[in-house]
Amino acid sequence: MKTTTRFSVALVACAFLHQAALAVEAATPATSPAAAAAPVAPTALPAATPATAGGPTSPAAVDSAVPHANDGEEAAPSHANDDANFGDHQNSAFVEFVFMALRGSDLSFSQPRDGCGASSVPKGPQGTVSPNYAPGFRVGGELAFDCNQGIELSYTHWEAQTHANEVAPRGTVLQSELTLPGTTNCASNSMAASAGFGLQLREADLAYTRALCGDSKCYIVNWSAGARYAHLRQDLNTDFTILGDTSVDTRVNFDGVGPRVGLNGEAMIGHGMMIYARSSLSLLAGHIGASFTQNNTFAGNQGNITYRDDRIVPIADLELGFGWTSPKGHVHALLGYLVSAWFDTVTTPDFINAVQANNFSNSSGNLRDTLWFDALTARVEFRY
Repeated sequence: MKTTTRFSVALVACAFLHQAALAVEAATPATSPAAAAAPVAPTALPAATPATAGGPTSPAAVDSAVPHANDGEEAAPSHANDDANFGDHQNSAFVEFVFMALRGSDLSFSQPRDGCGASSVPKGPQGTVSPNYAPGFRVGGELAFDCNQGIELSYTHWEAQTHANEVAPRGTVLQSELTLPGTTNCASNSMAASAGFGLQLREADLAYTRALCGDSKCYIVNWSAGARYAHLRQDLNTDFTILGDTSVDTRVNFDGVGPRVGLNGEAMIGHGMMIYARSSLSLLAGHIGASFTQNNTFAGNQGNITYRDDRIVPIADLELGFGWTSPKGHVHALLGYLVSAWFDTVTTPDFINAVQANNFSNSSGNLRDTLWFDALTARVEFRY
């Protein structure tokens, strides 16, 4: 039902855009019927000028004597290739800069308190590690079969590292928020804590794409169907001064592959400028693997927990932006904003909560969270 609804919406959007294009053409001033019906007086050709006395007529002279339809008229500017209309599928290659961040995974790792006893109270803000924007890239292109269809492929590479350090204010100690219940999370010498959070994302997409509807001068809408492979890794490393050194390290990995469908469009807005939208939905069958390790300088290993699960992870992408295309359409420069949502997956904060509660059931939303990415994108594309 959802697929049928999306297809219906796409058809309605195409029909609306097509009617809009017809309205623009209808609004363009046209030659009046009377002017069109007026007879055109024949133009007398001047006598041929012989190249030499008694010789044949010069082709250049004849050509210069014949009036041309475009004489005295300025050629209309074109923003398409010599042999292609706007939106035609062509062989292409692109490189894209991605400035992306992970949302909703801020992690609190320490809390200043006035002591270590059960009656102690908080005495300051929590120490938090928050993923920041980091650069990445995407490369790819299209192999066109004809002006209506082709094969697209792309590869995305992105990594991010975030660090945070906390020192206990005067008269307080730092209590760990991450250590296992039943182990010491605070001591009289607990004066410092640090955390590092790393992210790694890899995506590879392959899809068949085809024109759904469009106008050769104004807009184009394409649909696509193919496959996606994705790898996402979350690494957390923390260190606390608790009876020596206590470390808590976690890792959450996901690898999956599955079908991907998409809908995208471009529309000219004048002077070589354009707007665009891209959307896709992927259903990745994959494996989630997670681990939690706690060690102390004197006590050694204090806990080692692993978690494994196979599941379907839906990924929804939406990108909106604008761009410029060269007069011949060979070069496109685009700026956009991308939002990506990973549903029914495991986040680092969610996994640590499950470890501390010793609850690994998937019921009631436990270990079923959503990861949100957002990014600024800048692409240069060459079409030929």
